[in-house]
Amino acid sequence: MNEKIYVGSAYKVENEKGTFYQFAVNRDKVEQLPGVGKNNEVLIAIEPKREVKKENSPTHNVYYGSGEGAHKNREVQLAIAKDKLLTAPANSYGDVKLFAASRSKDRVSADLSSYAVALSEKDEDGKYQFVGRGYDAATKFGETRSVGSARVQEFGSKGEDGKAYYLRLDVAKAQKLDVNEYGDAKLGIIPYAAAVPQADGSVKDEVRYLLAEVGTLAAADAQRAKVEATVSLHVKNMPGMRDDQLTLYDCNVHAAGEDSSIYRLIVRDRNPEAIGRDHADLVVAEDKYTSEMQLLSPEERKAAKDAIATIYVGKGWTNDPAKIKLSAADLTEGGLSRAIEDGHKVKAIAIVKRAPEVVTIDHVRQAQAR
Repeated sequence: MNEKIYVGSAYKVENEKGTFYQFAVNRDKVEQLPGVGKNNEVLIAIEPKREVKKENSPTHNVYYGSGEGAHKNREVQLAIAKDKLLTAPANSYGDVKLFAASRSKDRVSADLSSYAVALSEKDEDGKYQFVGRGYDAATKFGETRSVGSARVQEFGSKGEDGKAYYLRLDVAKAQKLDVNEYGDAKLGIIPYAAAVPQADGSVKDEVRYLLAEVGTLAAADAQRAKVEATVSLHVKNMPGMRDDQLTLYDCNVHAAGEDSSIYRLIVRDRNPEAIGRDHADLVVAEDKYTSEMQLLSPEERKAAKDAIATIYVGKGWTNDPAKIKLSAADLTEGGLSRAIEDGHKVKAIAIVKRAPEVVTIDHVRQAQAR
């Protein structure tokens, strides 16, 4: 059942500087709403009124909503820190005044949000206090696209010694992923914070968003150029396919709480000797690492991990040519041909950049034919 709760009203202004929503939310109503995530954020939507009956009256309503289809008409979805709303100054009606401003294209937010949300009243230093972020209807970020999270660990100062992504994929959302005729779903890994180099040359783990339908979004939205890696995940067998093909449903489900469960996966640099069937530079496998293994000695931990049968459920592509690990076989005319034939454009670019002497007119024709 869809549930919508009116929490405020908004005015929309569009000019050469961008799109702005001046809005207010009732602090007493916000206090009753559930916060989500580590920042205890309240998720609300701004929707246009069906009819504006009076001149200069609010043009939009602000709602909290849950359930499929609760906000079919939303223009912007906002995620605002609940704690900051409850401590913000309110007027005599108990309303907190805020604004949401569209970000300029040359200042894309690290978390890919298209709006910044701030309190209307400046602080004592004369600065706006930013309290959240927003996503417009074109982005459709949030419950409609985000399907999990990922941590990345890069080895070496710039990841030149390899990398691994540790994925947490929501089971309920995984079951609804769109798949192609092979049963594969395409997901994108998008960072919201830059990796931080450490003194020992390693790179600090950072959280990433795991987004569905990355191909469609990449074509529709220039922000999706931020996609760091793409994974093609084998979700389920389709009619007529081999019964021995391993899928996501062959993996273990790990409880992540009383009311939710996750698939834990690891995306890592391909080992050509162990995974000869994979033509990508990354491979997706079930992550069977447990907290108990952390208590073992390094030798015992390695033995425990080696004893676990690995289930491979997909492959992936690094979308940064500079970070793709190439073998001697890749840096040849044949290697370039294979990359083009496999549709691995980023890998082909990496080969051309590192070994331009292998490019022939046949490669150009091959690329044009695809």
